[in-house]
Amino acid sequence: MAESNLLFEFLRDCGLTGKRGPKIVRSLRKTELLDFAHTAQHVIASLPKPVIQSPYRFAANSSLSGGAWPCAEPICRVKQADKLARFASLYADHVLIRDPFEYYRKGADVRRLRERLYADLAVLYYLKPLFDAGLLSIAPSYLHLCQEHLKEVRDRGALIQGRLEEAINSISSEVREQLSISYVRRTRCAQVTGPESVVAHGTMFWGPVPRKDVNNGVLSEGFAQQFIEHTFAGRSVDDIYAHDWHMQNDGYNYLTDRPLDSRLIQAINEPQVRMANDALAEELEHLVPVLEGINLADLVKFRRNEGEAFQVYRDQLANVLRGVDLTDPKAIKVALNDGIIPELHKLDLAARNAHKMTTTSLRHDVVINAGIITVGVFLGLVQPALGAIISALGGVSAIKDAAKTIAQAQESEPPIVRENSFFFLWKLRKDYKDEVSARAG
Repeated sequence: MAESNLLFEFLRDCGLTGKRGPKIVRSLRKTELLDFAHTAQHVIASLPKPVIQSPYRFAANSSLSGGAWPCAEPICRVKQADKLARFASLYADHVLIRDPFEYYRKGADVRRLRERLYADLAVLYYLKPLFDAGLLSIAPSYLHLCQEHLKEVRDRGALIQGRLEEAINSISSEVREQLSISYVRRTRCAQVTGPESVVAHGTMFWGPVPRKDVNNGVLSEGFAQQFIEHTFAGRSVDDIYAHDWHMQNDGYNYLTDRPLDSRLIQAINEPQVRMANDALAEELEHLVPVLEGINLADLVKFRRNEGEAFQVYRDQLANVLRGVDLTDPKAIKVALNDGIIPELHKLDLAARNAHKMTTTSLRHDVVINAGIITVGVFLGLVQPALGAIISALGGVSAIKDAAKTIAQAQESEPPIVRENSFFFLWKLRKDYKDEVSARAG
């Protein structure tokens, strides 16, 4: 049983599953919501630590973990989690995500806490196939440490903080130049607009803004600077702090969808911390469009059933990406386009040629057998004689088996295809297309 099942058992015991879940969430009082989140954190911290030795382990930032930033709407959070899930299914051996229950604050109103819990549960249940397969775990929001290791963590935290301060100031100034921040009197919120690479959907609202930061309907410049440092740079800093232990002690790679994170990691100047951008999975979907439509549970099942082919494919994918800056989406796109698409086209051609040759040969055998029977009929042989001929050919079942073999030959993969390094990706695409065609027919 996957360790994460203990978490889902806890959620089930709380009634937070199925059709009852949303109704129960809507009925919880503030103290109950906070108590639940606190208990959930303890459950997560008590889960056994995954023991996986692999260079393909990643610690995902909060947005890829399906967190409430940069957009708190459940549909956007699940969409972000889907990007992570497909990255994990197509490349990783294990991914750590942020603990969703560490952000429940006493100062939040009960409506927002309910909305947050509803979205957190939606993300967790969406990712459940990957939890069940052991591809995902939740990083606990706190660690149990002795005094000696606690001192090490504090000293390292102070070191990181010092290195980040200058970078944060520089980055915040750059971000500020790209944003327009104004005050909306009716809602007492700050309206922030900017490029979608910086602001989700191009516009976001934050509030209520403290009265001390508003003067005659205009936001103070101090508020704008603090807002950017806390909301933009602050999110990245929080993720880096949270996963630093796993990166430094367990060898996890840092997985992000934010260019800002790359800048901050470079500021820390830790060459052993390797980073990757989720664009890897996104570009795979662009190159092989059907991947986006495959159900997560089916994707995980396919990977499990084709385990050896997956390992070969992933090793070859790593070769394609060797020397590529994995924090640069454009570089990833070029490498995948040059390294994968030609191979998939070769596989398509090889499969068609192999099936054509096999089917032609088998059809020839069946035509000969059918010709013998036809000759017998034209010669006016009586039924017993015709039966003897059929028996000599192996019986009616043998003829049926030959026809069946033709169909199987058209469906199976010849050795030249199966032995290709990208067979896993090719077959995943082929099976999904066949399934869609069958449903349409």
